[in-house]
Amino acid sequence: DLYQLIESMIKAVEPIFLRKQLEQTNEELKSLNVSLEERVNESVKKIKSILDSQDNIIVVTSTEHIDSVNKKFLEFFNIKSVDTFIKENHCLCDMFSTENDRFFSNNSFKEGDNWIEKMLSLPEIDRVVQIKAQNGNNRIFAVHVDNYEHEGGHFVITLSDITEIKEKSRLLEYQANHDTLTGLYNRQKFHDIFEKEFKRDKRYENSLSLIAFDIDHFKDFNDIYGHAIGDEVLKCIAAITTRSVREHDTVVRWGGEEFMILLPQTDLEGATSVAEKVRVDIENYNDEKLPRGVTSSFGVTILKENDDMDSFVNRADEALYEAKRTGRNKVVTKI
Repeated sequence: DLYQLIESMIKAVEPIFLRKQLEQTNEELKSLNVSLEERVNESVKKIKSILDSQDNIIVVTSTEHIDSVNKKFLEFFNIKSVDTFIKENHCLCDMFSTENDRFFSNNSFKEGDNWIEKMLSLPEIDRVVQIKAQNGNNRIFAVHVDNYEHEGGHFVITLSDITEIKEKSRLLEYQANHDTLTGLYNRQKFHDIFEKEFKRDKRYENSLSLIAFDIDHFKDFNDIYGHAIGDEVLKCIAAITTRSVREHDTVVRWGGEEFMILLPQTDLEGATSVAEKVRVDIENYNDEKLPRGVTSSFGVTILKENDDMDSFVNRADEALYEAKRTGRNKVVTKI
């Protein structure tokens, strides 16, 4: 009936095939004084006006081609009509960026697969795509798919821009895992990384080593030169260490002036070599921001069969304290 037709129009944004149905119905109802098509078209105009005012991008599509779009779609891609878009793109999924593999894209399904069915098979939280606008900026969208025919023929695709939400989420995640002063991973993140490397070490019998180090006489920097200089020392140490270690090593600000370096697939000799390199790089570092030179003391250990995280870290700390007790600016190992 008329109500069902108008409801379909709301979901479908005036799909073409409904017009054919209307024409057939209109022929059967010629005896009526008021055209059914005219009544529906008036409703469609109002509905389309509402849809065009939406902030979301709305697309009516089959699995093969796009039938209709709203005004927001045309504005986003800076085109005058959907025909212009279709000439350059086979389907909407052609626009999904492959620059970031965290989002759904053409890389997410095999050639010949139905991308809409693939999208629907994902949990809603994973139905996220990245699309590049005409101004060159990447925007992130959550995708909602409505199969309004319930037969898999036509779909209403709604793209909701969540770029700012994602950016805030990433910022919160960064802040939860990083030290705000130095930009290094924090102790909480160390726990997460250690758990993964601990399991890998047990499974593959790879060596896992740990370096603990802190800044010699750090309290003097704060007491004599002020906390601003103390903060500058910490940032310099973080930068030096990050440059000095290998790509797969993890540098963590453990707290105060103490740091940790987790070294996967590294035996005690290799870890000691890395510690010595960092020690020398710190000792030789010169910067006009610092009123005097800086040195650090290091403790090195390797994961043993019965270790957990606490015993592993404690042994590295014991080696560090031994280095400080016996003269500082040196590397001590403990197994």
